Amino acid sequence: MSFELDKEEDELMSDINVTPMVDVMLVLLILFIVTLPMVTNNITVSLPEADAEQNQDSEAVVVTVNSSGDIIVDGRTMSTQELQALLLEDSGGVSGVNIFGDGSVAYSEIVKVMSVVNSSGIDNIGFITVPTK
Repeated sequence: MSFELDKEEDELMSDINVTPMVDVMLVLLILFIVTLPMVTNNITVSLPEADAEQNQDSEAVVVTVNSSGDIIVDGRTMSTQELQALLLEDSGGVSGVNIFGDGSVAYSEIVKVMSVVNSSGIDNIGFITVPTK
C-alpha cells in the first residue's frame, strides 16, 4: 500500500494575511481618536481685569519689554544675561519684579524675561497694566 502525497497540499503558504493586522490598526485608530480629546490639557485662565487695584512695591524692579523686544531697566537697554546679572547682584534688596510688556511684543519675549527672573531666584513676578478707559 503506497501513499502518494499531493504536492500542492504539502507546500507552506508564504502569503501574509493582512486582514487581522488591519483590524487591529483600525481598533487602535479608534481608541486614539476617542482618547485624544481627554488627554489634551484644557487650562482655564482667569485673567485679572485691567482696572484692578494697582499694588506697586517700591522695592520691585520694573522691567520694560518694548515692541521691538528690547529689555529696558531704569532707562538702560540690556540683554537677558545682563538682566540676570543685575538681578543676582541685587537679589537681597529685590522683593519682586514688575514686567511692563508692550501689547504688540511677542509672548515668547515676555516668557524669556520671566524665565530669567525666575532663574535669578525671584518668585514674585507682576505685570503692569494700563487701566481701561
